[in-house]
Amino acid sequence: MPIKSRYYSIVSFFILNMIYTYNYNSFLSDSLELSAQEIIKNLKESNEFKERKDLLINVAEEFLNLKYEVSFVSGILGNIVHEGSYGLFEDSTYTGNNLKNKPNYLKIMDEKYDYNKKYSAKNIINVNLKEINNLLEKLKEKKWTEGKFGLGCVQWTGERTYNLVKLYLKQNGGKEKIDMNQVILAENKMILNELQGEFKYIYNNWKKKILIILILILLLIMLLLIYAFIMKAQEIKKPKQSKGLIQQKKYIIYWSRKNL
Repeated sequence: MPIKSRYYSIVSFFILNMIYTYNYNSFLSDSLELSAQEIIKNLKESNEFKERKDLLINVAEEFLNLKYEVSFVSGILGNIVHEGSYGLFEDSTYTGNNLKNKPNYLKIMDEKYDYNKKYSAKNIINVNLKEINNLLEKLKEKKWTEGKFGLGCVQWTGERTYNLVKLYLKQNGGKEKIDMNQVILAENKMILNELQGEFKYIYNNWKKKILIILILILLLIMLLLIYAFIMKAQEIKKPKQSKGLIQQKKYIIYWSRKNL
């Protein structure tokens, strides 16, 4: 096989193999279930994660049971392992040239509620949860005209912050303090609620993009295979000269030049 044909065949095989090994569980339910089972099994058998192990299994099962892609769930689990920014309050400290970028709602929060000193860049696990709930109740009554703030791994603001804190309170039984595991469970529940409700279109658009990418890759494979087939066909059609005929031509050319 010519080098070009061999090259395109190898590339085609490589891409085909890449797609085959890729978890396109979005489209194959059996593959999704198998991969989901493997994730849960690996988590249960793992000696890592320690105090986070039960939490990771809980979150993984919740998302996977709802048929979310394994790659999507793996990203969430990775964020949990590294704790991401779960429970984190928006930082209202802006200095120097950056001061002009400070949102007005944070300026109001600093001025009226001493937000910078009490909550800015702190974590919800170190703050009185009921106190935050009462503050959000006041801000909601004013329809968020007296300020708002970002909270959690998605930095939810306004009405969404209010809903998040309600989930915190539900998760910790309405107590003043909440631990990190409870925070993570509450925030992942918040993400699930939004992905199944108001923001469902975001997840659906992501899945459509994955499908388009897979289709384009399959088309590329088809084109490469067709090209390789054409190259092979041309090679077969090309007449082959015998060694004797080639030597005869060389002999004729040699004597023609000698007689000039």
